[in-house]
Amino acid sequence: ETMNQDAPNNTKNAEETTDEIEIDLTNDTEVELVAGQPVTEELSQELQGNVIEVKPVGSLFERMKVIYPIILAIVGSFFGSTLSLLVKLLSENNSTFEITFFRSVIQGVFSIGFLWYQERLTPFQVERKFIWTLVSRSTIGYFSSWCLFYSFNKLPLSEAVVISYVHPVFVAIFAAIFLKEAWYKLDAFGAVLCLAGVILISKPPPLFPQPAEQISKDYWIGIGAVLLHAITAGMVICLIRAMGKGIHALQNVAWLSMVSALLSIVGMLSIWSWNWPSPLEWFQFILMGSVSFVAQYCTSRALQLEKAAIISTIGYLHVVWSVMNDFIFYRNLPNLWSWGGVLLICSWAVIALVKQWYKDEKIPFFALLKLKILGRLPSYQRVELEEIKQ
Repeated sequence: ETMNQDAPNNTKNAEETTDEIEIDLTNDTEVELVAGQPVTEELSQELQGNVIEVKPVGSLFERMKVIYPIILAIVGSFFGSTLSLLVKLLSENNSTFEITFFRSVIQGVFSIGFLWYQERLTPFQVERKFIWTLVSRSTIGYFSSWCLFYSFNKLPLSEAVVISYVHPVFVAIFAAIFLKEAWYKLDAFGAVLCLAGVILISKPPPLFPQPAEQISKDYWIGIGAVLLHAITAGMVICLIRAMGKGIHALQNVAWLSMVSALLSIVGMLSIWSWNWPSPLEWFQFILMGSVSFVAQYCTSRALQLEKAAIISTIGYLHVVWSVMNDFIFYRNLPNLWSWGGVLLICSWAVIALVKQWYKDEKIPFFALLKLKILGRLPSYQRVELEEIKQ
């Protein structure tokens, strides 16, 4: 770490430590500190402008803190795939409105309970300016979930989940239009790859001639439903971004649960659809709501602790779990064309990581890789770009 010449005088004000600190004079105006332990708090505050705090990883607990967001994202993707499987199983005998109703009620109980336990807040303790945004987010979010759950009844589980993961493309499009975020060439390239992936999975007749008896109307309805889910999911994420940190994550989930429950009741009354669940289905409904809450909480918490691009990339494990579940429970495996579509859509995960490195102005990717190989960069250290260029 580099700092001004008066830095040694500031070390006198720091707390005494038994750790060895080596001072190398590099020129008349700068010195370099090489420390094996964290810089003291007082010294860090004194040299805020020119010094980057070094926090080497020490105990096992601190090492676990580094990978904690990654573990949360993996757990969230696993529970998300379990939710998809439970919805698929329940959709065989229950309407989509019933499924969304039970999921919303159980998820709402958990979210409201945890919100009060952790923060002593209720869902209604929000600023007035966020009310209509929350209502819009919850309404569109309900429609998005309904379309996804409906597609599970029409499509193989793995194909529905894979196609649903084109939603980052629509996030980038809507963010560029409404939030004035930059639209990169990588975004356009990713959109083309995802579109090609959807084509390979759906295999439209003009491009993939098939016997007439193999073309199912329900299949195309399912494709349309899951694409609507992807579009509306992009809208929801942009609305969440627009609210920023003004809304607690659990308040967001609670509002979605309450609005979804009301809209589900309206839907059930409109088509007069209700089948009293069997004991096994009651268990599946309760498990579905619990799993949904865990998936939502783990993913939201991981996004608070780690970069969105990294967590989104790990979220693509949902596709892997879903392919496994589809094979175990339904003996379905994608064909070669579908596997190609899976790879193209999942390539967005790589694009998200590359975009993150481009946005990171502090250190380029290959410079970081070089320092890691040389063993010069502790896990928590942040290096200035000018330092790397030198």
